[in-house]
Amino acid sequence: MPRAAGGLGLSICHEIATAMGGKVGVTSEPGVGSSFYFELDVGYQASAQDSIGHLPCAAPCQVSKRPLNILVAEDNEMSRALMQDLLTELGHHVTTAPDGERAVDAVRQNRFDLVFMDVMMPRMDGIRATRKIREAGPAGELPIIGCSAHVKDHKSYLSAGMDAFLPKPFERARLEVLLARYASRQRRSSPSLSGR
Repeated sequence: MPRAAGGLGLSICHEIATAMGGKVGVTSEPGVGSSFYFELDVGYQASAQDSIGHLPCAAPCQVSKRPLNILVAEDNEMSRALMQDLLTELGHHVTTAPDGERAVDAVRQNRFDLVFMDVMMPRMDGIRATRKIREAGPAGELPIIGCSAHVKDHKSYLSAGMDAFLPKPFERARLEVLLARYASRQRRSSPSLSGR
């Protein structure tokens, strides 16, 4: 007996489109059917040089072989889970935070090699969280990658203290280049904000 659809597909599409700054729509005609579509304002696409050219790379960048301890700060639950799954699949250890305030708390309590910081978050946005981390002495040197669908503003994220910018939706190849660049650096676990 055929199983009825659970209706999750459209809900998931809506979540993904919203996370990318877009929307899902529908047009219907009685007796004919419905067409679903999504709209996404991609605007200016930052070049790879703009986005990741600020990172030092002492050796040719290959896919990272050394596991990194990574913090992902992202308020959208689905985007956070997707990023966590991808980074885990690539062999890294991942901690997540749903807002900037908890991201700063996580850095206070743990040692990370890298942070992926969503720019737009409740309670404390990614820019304020980055500045708070940067004011923390030695721990302020922790590499922070800004993440946003608002590509046109990427230079303002860099000027706020982020080391690089990763546009949403994420391209796996670009993400792997970023990871490889940090993994190729001499291993220096960043001190926590508490000095532990």
